[in-house]
Amino acid sequence: MADRYLVDLALPRSPAGELRATPTGDAKLSRGRDNVAQALERRTLTREGGLLHRPDYGAGLKGSVGRSSTPTERAKQADKIQRQMSRDSRVSASETTVKVDAFVDSRVVVNLAVQLVGDDTAQTLTINVSE
Repeated sequence: MADRYLVDLALPRSPAGELRATPTGDAKLSRGRDNVAQALERRTLTREGGLLHRPDYGAGLKGSVGRSSTPTERAKQADKIQRQMSRDSRVSASETTVKVDAFVDSRVVVNLAVQLVGDDTAQTLTINVSE
């Protein structure tokens, strides 16, 4: 049942990172809840319109680094992320909460609580982005 949330390459958490490999040299895969977490993080970080074939993909969180941290700005970013979470078919949109905790010291911290379709346990994810 782990594959109900799809399978993808296990991507590095930083742009400078390298793809991971298994001991036999195959590309490491991300499955199940880990794959959903990886996909949601990528969706949150990707610049709005950053994918030519999917112009509505991406919340652009990286663009918030170094910007003002007013409650209004944090609420706008949380709303963008919330809309992106609802676009993933593995996520129950009505059970998703997003909290943008801080835009401090060239860093943005986002906490997500996501209810996955067909799963009784909420998935939590913290995304830290810095320059």
